Amino acid sequence: MGSSDRKKERHRIKRRAKQQAHRRRSSAGPYQRIGAAGELEACLINDDWREEGQAVIYVLRGVPGGGHAMATFLVDLWCAGLKDAWGRLEISREDFDEMIEQMEMGTHLSFVPGDLDLVRRILAGSIRFGTQNGFRLPRRYERWVAVLGGVGDAATADLSEFGVDGKLRWVAPLEDLRRRLIGCSVEEFLARRDVEFIAGAEDFSLVDDDSLAVEESVEEARRRALDAARAWCFAHGEAPHPKLPEVADLMLDSVLQAGAELDEEDDLDNLDPDAARDNVARFLAMETPDAARALGPAIDQFRRFIDDFDTPEAFTRALGMDEGDEED
Repeated sequence: MGSSDRKKERHRIKRRAKQQAHRRRSSAGPYQRIGAAGELEACLINDDWREEGQAVIYVLRGVPGGGHAMATFLVDLWCAGLKDAWGRLEISREDFDEMIEQMEMGTHLSFVPGDLDLVRRILAGSIRFGTQNGFRLPRRYERWVAVLGGVGDAATADLSEFGVDGKLRWVAPLEDLRRRLIGCSVEEFLARRDVEFIAGAEDFSLVDDDSLAVEESVEEARRRALDAARAWCFAHGEAPHPKLPEVADLMLDSVLQAGAELDEEDDLDNLDPDAARDNVARFLAMETPDAARALGPAIDQFRRFIDDFDTPEAFTRALGMDEGDEED
């Protein structure tokens, strides 16, 4: 290949990369769209985060088209970095304020308005700090960081607020450490000379066991749904649409957000189908018109796959979302 041909090829690759980047920006999911276009209505952080080595952050944004979305984070600045990331894509301002009030009543925390740039620096640092110390990051934390508006390049984040005098200090039960630590064994971690352990501290989490169980169930259902939808396509002589993975995410995110409304005694069989459908419509409304149109054929394909099940219960059984009930 001559120098002229190589130059043309480089320009072609650059053009394609720009086109792909534009498509990614144009088809940004609801989480990114909220972070980019939703008006910031509240950014709260506990007032003693530096002294206690623990930051609890709540962010409330307006949703394009109406309503509010919330993202909340738990950061361990002394050891584990980002411990919890969770949120809601539909929450009223009244429910948000009540959640903050209940958190203050149930803990020693007192929340004050936080600077958004400071919060972003804390979260970027928590991702880097937790990763380099061998801790597991929360499942799908990226979506709630997106609602925040992103944190930039976490790999180069400032860590000046993290650690204690150059050491790590774990202040939580050992069982919590065992659950979160993936870089080495608990015994190896505690044997390090740069690690301090304070026993007797109470466990703390933003995500209760019921919410976590629902999310874990839907995460597994997401994988099974995509596999089953692809198998259905091949069985019916159709090529799976290239955007089928995005649509599987969209559909099951809708289920997950509807699951946030469940009471403790409920399970996924009690999800309101209308609520899940409404969430699909809300998610699509957050996309650009071109992105929403591009998803249309894939949504139609996924819905035809679902329609082949006789009942909603048959669909949830196929995805393993009611296995616990069958065992009972």
